[in-house]
Amino acid sequence: MEKDKRAIVITAATDPKKSVKSKNSTSGTFEYKPPNNSGTILGIIGGVLSATGDALATIGAIIQLNADVSDDFKSQVDDYQSDQDKQKMQEDIDSLQEKVKQLEEIIKNNQSQNQNMNLNQSLNMNYSQSQNINLNQSQNMNQNQRQNMNHSQRQNQNQSQNQSQNQRKKKKRDQS
Repeated sequence: MEKDKRAIVITAATDPKKSVKSKNSTSGTFEYKPPNNSGTILGIIGGVLSATGDALATIGAIIQLNADVSDDFKSQVDDYQSDQDKQKMQEDIDSLQEKVKQLEEIIKNNQSQNQNMNLNQSLNMNYSQSQNINLNQSQNMNQNQRQNMNHSQRQNQNQSQNQSQNQRKKKKRDQS
């Protein structure tokens, strides 16, 4: 800063009512009037306020930068966790889809086995029915054969009896 180059005149304290006459002065007394420094003082106050404002602006910018970095970090962490959750959910979905496919295959196999079992049961029932029919037919044939045999035997007996009777008659006739 520059030094003030104005000359300062200091006079002895005098009573303003008394007039001092000096050899060098022409009239009256000298009174010191300080210069109007209000602009300079306001400039200094403005400078201080400006520096304070700049400091506050810098502090505010640092606080905002810290908040922005914190928010950005939190956002990145949230995005990462969201991606991890999505990936885990996709893996779970893929796993469930694979299990559903396996269950569908098991159901198809069971249905096929049930159809085969039903077909086998149907075939077995048909075979059983056919065996029953064959058995019934065989029994009927046996019964028919027995009846035929019985009928034949009766006829033979009847013929035999008739022949016997005829022979007796003939003998009786011959004897008579």
